[in-house]
Parts: sequence; structure tokens; C-alpha cells
Amino acid sequence: MDPGSAWNYGLVPGAAISVTAGGNVNDPFSQANAPITLTTSGQVIADWQADSQQVVTPLVTGPVAASGPVEKVSLITMGAARLRITSFPQTGGTATWPSTSLGAFKLRNRNSGLVLGVASESMTDSADVVQFADTGTPDHLWWLVDDGDGHVKIQNVNSGLVLGVSGESTADSADVVQFADNGTPDHLWRVTM
Repeated sequence: MDPGSAWNYGLVPGAAISVTAGGNVNDPFSQANAPITLTTSGQVIADWQADSQQVVTPLVTGPVAASGPVEKVSLITMGAARLRITSFPQTGGTATWPSTSLGAFKLRNRNSGLVLGVASESMTDSADVVQFADTGTPDHLWWLVDDGDGHVKIQNVNSGLVLGVSGESTADSADVVQFADNGTPDHLWRVTM
């Protein structure tokens, strides 16, 4: 099923939200009979797209940059919608969406055959990045985000956090962790062959 119109909206922070109740409680599972509609202001985020496998991945920590015009958007209950988005990014910021042209990928260790993942599928800063049997969990998926200077950030699909070195260490055997992208140089990597 493909959307018939734009779906990739971010919500404008602080915008008024109006609530309309109604619909048909005996048949609440269609757009026409949705029991509640929220109307607010939103902007299309052009870079928020499905990847090459038509998967729409987790949100970028925002607020995010959006250059589209502010529009009125109506949100209905999930049971009445065919396209379901459970969480919307906020617009009005500078964060950018990673390119999904390559799609998400896995990093498999040649020696062990295990993939890079986040310990216990953690969503928090400083969680350990570990090797693990490929169980198909989303913490085993990564994006390369071009930094524009020959370096990339390696962003976890599940958490939205990037690979970094614990404490910004420059020492051998320092731990690699995931962390919010705060612009420190330990979050920048160069892919070499």
C-alpha cells in the first residue's frame, strides 16, 4: 500500500491543537467515522523518506529543519488510519535527516560472523556497542550519514544515536558506545578499504 499524498510531516512546536469529536462509535475504524480528529500546524520534511527497502525508520532527534510551508494537518486515531505514524518530529530546528539512499545495513565481523549491535537494544546515551548473533532486531541496523568532509557518522536505526568513543578517548582499547549527536569529533568516522 502506498500513500496517496504526503505523509512525512513534522509538527510545528507550540502550534495550537484543536480537537473534534464525533464519528460513529459503532464503526470507528474508517477515516469517515474516526471518533477524534486533532488539527494542528505541520511542515513536510522532504528528507524524511522510506529507504531502498521501503522501510520508514525511527525519527531523528529534533527539532529538525523543514523548509516547506506551514500547513494545517489533521490527525485521526490509529485504528481509523491506513498509514500509521505513532510519533512525529518537531520542526523549527537545525537537525537534518540522514540519507536513506543506501538503506540500512549491518556491520558483520569477518572473524566472528557476528553483527554490530547495541547492548540490550538500549536507547540511551553511553550504551555499549557490542557484537551479537544476528537476531534481526533493529539495533543491528545502521545508516551512514555523510558529514560532508570525507567523514561519516554511523547512526543506529533503532535508537537514532551515533557511534562514538567513550569519553572522547584517543587511547587503544577505549570503549565504543552510542551517543546523541552533539558534534564532538569522536562521532566522525572514515570508511577505508
